[in-house]
Amino acid sequence: EEDQEAPRTKLLIRAILVPAEKHRQQLIQSLEAMKSEGEGDDSMMDVSYQPAKDLLTALTDALVQYKPALMVALEFDARTLEKRSNGSNEGADEAGGSSPNHDNYKLSCEVSLLKQLQDTLLQSSVLLSSCVSCLLKNQVVGSPAVLHWVLGDFGGDPASPIILERWWDVAALTLPGASANSGFSDGLLSMLDTISPCLRYVVQRVCSLILSSALTTSKGKLSPLEVDLLEGTKEFIATAYTRLTVIARRDNSVLSLEEMRIKLMDAGVDNTKLSALCKDSNSGDEPKATEMIDMLAGILGSIML
Repeated sequence: EEDQEAPRTKLLIRAILVPAEKHRQQLIQSLEAMKSEGEGDDSMMDVSYQPAKDLLTALTDALVQYKPALMVALEFDARTLEKRSNGSNEGADEAGGSSPNHDNYKLSCEVSLLKQLQDTLLQSSVLLSSCVSCLLKNQVVGSPAVLHWVLGDFGGDPASPIILERWWDVAALTLPGASANSGFSDGLLSMLDTISPCLRYVVQRVCSLILSSALTTSKGKLSPLEVDLLEGTKEFIATAYTRLTVIARRDNSVLSLEEMRIKLMDAGVDNTKLSALCKDSNSGDEPKATEMIDMLAGILGSIML
């Protein structure tokens, strides 16, 4: 396991998720029994497993309880990965200072944690999103890691990225007001500073995926992935604008909508700036990619605060 990325973090999160794995196996056994014996036999429903509500509580409680251990594992794995990348096989337990690139290694390990979470909980979108929300709230992982994970930005074959189904719903957990326990307590302008890099990243990443997809798909209709990228980006950006507006009104902000638009423009994430960012990413080498980028730019340009 030493050759894997973030082995300690993965091992720990797998241990925390043991109840979910048992639940999954029990559910599979129940379904197989029903299939082999027939749905009409009530005895086949005698396989007991934890209700989803109890399981969700158990998992989120465990994530909070083991937060210190997860933080230590993430830091250890990040330092190990950094040393391995720098050609050193020495241990990583010394408390040395972080290098300028340390945050990138930490990000990579956080993404590995989320991938492991996905592998175990993918059968339940409720469990998966709730656990991701818990990790965000308790600052075990950051918004950049969640966005990299849902948009498949973690290595592998760039021509076949692994995009989470309905990625924009999980990505929205990184935005203020995603839930009652979202953990955002700063002022409105501070929130804007926090989410601006997220909005820019999503637009840039989606444009990159569009350019890659256009090279491998047919010239005709949009593929399901391409539709998800276009519609998902629209939903994510629109949700961000809506959340900022709701928070401004809830907190009795002195900013008018026009002043909010100016703040968004200053941060480089108003609709015109995001549309321009999209157009700037177009290489112009592939007609289908150009058409899709122009389509996305038009969609972004039409989203108003």
